[in-house]
Amino acid sequence: MENPRFARYAEYTQILFDTIAELSGAEVIVDSSKSPARALALSRMPGFEVNMLHLVRDVRGVAYSLRKLNNAAQAGKGSKAPRRSNLRFAGTWAVVNFFCERVMPKIPGPNLFARYED
Repeated sequence: MENPRFARYAEYTQILFDTIAELSGAEVIVDSSKSPARALALSRMPGFEVNMLHLVRDVRGVAYSLRKLNNAAQAGKGSKAPRRSNLRFAGTWAVVNFFCERVMPKIPGPNLFARYED
């Protein structure tokens, strides 16, 4: 028996992807949500062929980019951005990459692991 919440999620996602395909004429849709849980959920939906690209960027580059984005967003509000620790950035990076490594083998082929710097 399927979970009713997952069934509703699958229904809404199917409608979204059907609409994207209809309006764009695309046969392939790239979901760049960066969520391993979403990739796993999509792979469990009937009629979806999911291929996962696990693209890993050096943690220092991620922290630098996130800090730049945070500073730019706060600059538009006329206030100085609150400082977020590099440890927090690194922790988020580690958790996401850990779950990507755990999820990727559960998604039927072909999947790809690549390093951003390569």
